[in-house]
Parts: sequence; C-alpha cells; structure tokens
Amino acid sequence: MARIQALLCAEFTRSPRKFRAGLLPESAWLKSLPIELYGEAFNHADSGGNPAQNSMHPVATALEEVLVAAHEQDLLTIGVYESAKLMDRDSDSVLLCLLAADPEHENDAALSIYFTLIQSFCCDNDINILRVSGLPRLSEIITSQSEAIPEPLDLHCILVSNPHNNPWKCSSLEEVINYCAECKSRNQWVPFLSLMDR
Repeated sequence: MARIQALLCAEFTRSPRKFRAGLLPESAWLKSLPIELYGEAFNHADSGGNPAQNSMHPVATALEEVLVAAHEQDLLTIGVYESAKLMDRDSDSVLLCLLAADPEHENDAALSIYFTLIQSFCCDNDINILRVSGLPRLSEIITSQSEAIPEPLDLHCILVSNPHNNPWKCSSLEEVINYCAECKSRNQWVPFLSLMDR
C-alpha cells in the first residue's frame, strides 16, 4: 500500500491538473497500457469491433466458477484498499486481479486513478489482470457465497490469491490464466470480460 500511495503522490505532484480532470498519468511505463478504462472503446478493442461478442465469451463462465471456488476457500480479497494492502505485503501470492466497473463509473476520477495504479503494479509484478463489467452479477456471485453482509462491498477490485504453503489447483482458474496469457501475446495487457445477469 505504501508503494502505491507513494506512486500516487508522485504522479499527482507531477501532473495535478490531469488528476483533477480524471485523466491518466503520463509516466513512460504507463504509455504501453490501454487508456480506455471504461465503456465501448475497451469492449471494441478486445472483441474485434463487436462489443456483444465479449458478453458471450466462454471464459466469463470460467471466471464465475473461479470466484465461487476461491470464495469458498477464503482466497478472495475484496476492495480497492484491502487489495492494495495485500499486493504491497505479498504480491507473489496474487494469481489474478479483477478490476470491475460499469459505464456509470466512467466519470469517477478517483476510481480511474486507483485502477491505473493497480494495473501498473500488476504489470510490473507479473500479476494477471482482467477488466470486467457487470457489477450486479459480480455482487450476486460474491454475496451468494457469504453470510449476512452488514454493509455494501467494494467490488471494484478483487484479488484471487494462492497460499504459498498449500497451492490451489482449479481447472477454471487455469482457463482464465491461459486467456490472460493469450491476450498478452496479442499485446492486450488488460483483457475485458462482461458478466451477464441471470
């Protein structure tokens, strides 16, 4: 968390107007990342011009299975703040980082900044990243595996981890990670999936 906070402060000092406007930092190591953090542009880039194709992606089903299985084994870290703490403390244990947002979050400057920093940290530490839309479905998956939740969960960032002393094996997780690897091979460093309501 300290490294991410320090990075945020450094970038804000360099380009305060851009942060206030909700724009992305211009560090050289960010220029290789997609800047279309939300909406149709990101869908278009990953689906070859057909946003609807993403909503039908079979890896989305595998991702849902991963979330259910990981939740059952207490291997999920939920929330931007909690995720940043875990990545700063033990990034080697993180297998997958999900960044979730819907079109209505497009103008959320603070969320945009955190997403940019988390994406950059994941790329720097070889952590698989997925951008997802469909927060209602994501909430349904998570809350269906939980007991009574006293307050709304921050589902914008979710980490799937793997304990060092007891490695977790899951065929659906392998499918998701293979998908991330295939996207990287096509220079799609932050692939996109859409979760559908059921």
